[in-house]
Amino acid sequence: MAEKREKKTSEISPLDQKTLEAIGEKVKELRKKKESNHEVFAFKNDINRVSLYRIEKGKGNFTMNTLLKVLRGLDTTPEEFFKGIK
Repeated sequence: MAEKREKKTSEISPLDQKTLEAIGEKVKELRKKKESNHEVFAFKNDINRVSLYRIEKGKGNFTMNTLLKVLRGLDTTPEEFFKGIK
């Protein structure tokens, strides 16, 4: 008899969603401190504008590469950025 495989889900847990939203809020806050709009910041840092928007809104997943580009653009390190994010 064939084994049933558990169906994988792409749902994000509520805790993970809160973390994505906290990351997005911090990105937006730091970007605004640099007095940069989405379009300019994305262009200067080789980030897709829609990807930046989705990160700031806590929507969906993003690659580590994209996050690192964002952090470089914000002149911060991962260690500094993630302080206080739970």
